[in-house]
Amino acid sequence: MVHNMDMIYPVPFSYNFLIKYFYNFELCDHLKKMIMKTYRTRISVGLVVFIIVVLLVCFLPGILGEGGWRMLISLCLVAVPMFYLLYAIKYTIDGTTLKVTVLSVFNDKYDLTKLVSVVPTRTILSAPASSLKRIRLDFSDGNAVVISPRYQEDFLDELRKINPKVQIDERLLI
Repeated sequence: MVHNMDMIYPVPFSYNFLIKYFYNFELCDHLKKMIMKTYRTRISVGLVVFIIVVLLVCFLPGILGEGGWRMLISLCLVAVPMFYLLYAIKYTIDGTTLKVTVLSVFNDKYDLTKLVSVVPTRTILSAPASSLKRIRLDFSDGNAVVISPRYQEDFLDELRKINPKVQIDERLLI
């Protein structure tokens, strides 16, 4: 298959010369990853301490009693996946789409052009967030998502670049 090297690709102008002269799919994928922004979830120390205390209260009597090794192994089998879940959440901005990913399995997509407001929240309801310092994104189609990006200021700046009409609560701008 012959590629027309004079074709202009729908990427920012500064990347067109690279694609034109070094055309291969690996380079295009690499440039696409440079354009996408990924934010990891913020991890709350309080949440980690709470999980540790709950696990110790549940498993400590068994560890100190007979069969301590079996209970210790059981504790590890429960604790390792729980702590991995805290780190397995990420938020990716790809163009005008926000992708919320948990364990690379659960993917939700939100159109950032429909974003109406961003407000702080400390809700304890289930959400793809590993911290209680959360933000709620409200969309014009009635959807809402609660997240906790690690670098919240950068994340909000990126949202403003994509959708300048978004209303961001002044408590987040401090």
